[in-house]
Amino acid sequence: MNKSYKTAESACAGHPDKLCDIIADSLLDACLRKDKSSRVACEVMATKGKIIVAGEITCDGKVDIRWKVCEVLRKVGYNPWKFTVFVFVHKQSKDIDAGGTTALEARNGSEERYGHFYSCLFRWEDYDKYKEIRKAAEKYADRKDSD
Repeated sequence: MNKSYKTAESACAGHPDKLCDIIADSLLDACLRKDKSSRVACEVMATKGKIIVAGEITCDGKVDIRWKVCEVLRKVGYNPWKFTVFVFVHKQSKDIDAGGTTALEARNGSEERYGHFYSCLFRWEDYDKYKEIRKAAEKYADRKDSD
């Protein structure tokens, strides 16, 4: 008999995974505000005072990636001066550019895919833990709003 295990992850606002997601989303939003046909394929990593942004971004407008990262750090409650930001980003190659979809279409597709992915893997036994984490995150957000 084969056993299978299913897992789920839930991260609060200050968690490195959540922070990286927020940074990546804000970079995509900034590019799309400058150029609706932007192509953004980048990853964000965080560890011990370092933020790394790497990948390919093609955008007709100028987006200051380091400034955007620092803005997100400040908004979620970190001191951006305590982080070193590394940026390894270049324009997308013409070959890839010729065959892709727009960043907006790609983003909408990935949100639906991930939403479905997480809903499939979330176990009901973990729901109470998830509710506790959500409550703590809401209290944190309320505290940040009152500052």
